[in-house]
Amino acid sequence: MVREKILRLIVVCLAVFTGVVAGPAAAQQPAATPLADAGAPADQRLRALQLNPEVVDVVAMIPNTMLPSALLRVVKPDVAVFEPDPTRPSRYAQVDTFGTFTLFTGEQGEGLPAPFTPFAPADRASNDKLVTAAAWTPDGSTLAIVVDNPERLEASEGIYVWEPGVTGANQIFHNCRPGAANCLFFVSAQGEPANWYARSLSWSPDGEQLLARVWMSNVERDGFVVLTRTSDRTQRGPICPYQYSAWTPDGKQLVVSGRGETGAAVLGLMTTGTCSEVAFARVSGSMWLQHGVADTNGSLFALGRASYDAGPVYIVDGEGSVLTEPIGATSPSEVQWNPTADAVFVRTEDGRSYIASISGQVIDVTEFVGEGVHVAWIALAG
Repeated sequence: MVREKILRLIVVCLAVFTGVVAGPAAAQQPAATPLADAGAPADQRLRALQLNPEVVDVVAMIPNTMLPSALLRVVKPDVAVFEPDPTRPSRYAQVDTFGTFTLFTGEQGEGLPAPFTPFAPADRASNDKLVTAAAWTPDGSTLAIVVDNPERLEASEGIYVWEPGVTGANQIFHNCRPGAANCLFFVSAQGEPANWYARSLSWSPDGEQLLARVWMSNVERDGFVVLTRTSDRTQRGPICPYQYSAWTPDGKQLVVSGRGETGAAVLGLMTTGTCSEVAFARVSGSMWLQHGVADTNGSLFALGRASYDAGPVYIVDGEGSVLTEPIGATSPSEVQWNPTADAVFVRTEDGRSYIASISGQVIDVTEFVGEGVHVAWIALAG
């Protein structure tokens, strides 16, 4: 039954995403297509992953000829964080709703390494190892996590990295939430903001640099910092004031979007390590823009809408061309681009889920995803 569902979804996605529909008039519906030869190698890669149907299920597959990808959904109950190893999704980091972290390899689980203790907390409020985000390096050798419990406000909160089975966890960044009275005693911060905390993580393509999305108290929105495995946790450099950020495929630049230094919404390319050298796309300043990305050809895409007010978004390119119809009826609450930046998963505030393509299609996958269920893209490498 599970296998039949996977094949049915693959057929649907082949039919939808191989057709090209120009502009926002995506009313054109491609004819249903059988499982094409172009999709067969990707399907074989999917089988080779040996996914455990009691853990994850396949929502959709995007048969990009360079690097196919699949969207997984977590079927295990009570999961708050789920991060699969990109090289073998049968190994994954999980945090349950109580806040307990477990690294699973198959059915074998292990907790956080030293300096964390193996003892379970009495409750979530006292949890000294509450993981809120995680990210693997592309080669699956190193895991980065955010430990952040707003009830504790301790120096141990922040970003840690380690190589499972090789090293313990090394803290490379301190969180400093509002109300953390001892913050200035354990970290020296360069410039604003006075308070900050990490919210999400993304490794560079070579696995050497870590992009951390960080909340900033002075403007009450996100910015970002770029760290390394050996960053000094007692020194906090400037936080770049761009609301959204993502690596380019070569890792030499960052795609920045959302509100920038002036408060206007932008889309552009920033030279890594500068926090200032930005080449803005033509669309910058003309509409609301968020979650910008770049594909392997250097083309920029983002989610945008005409107004800064809340509402549905559509995919736009760097020139300002609208590529899809509105994605749903309300604002996004979660956005995940696939590894090749040609399709995006969007969960909206009304609980609906969609996959949209830069070729123009928008499909509602709510019935396959479920409400509040975690999802993650994986690349189907050869």
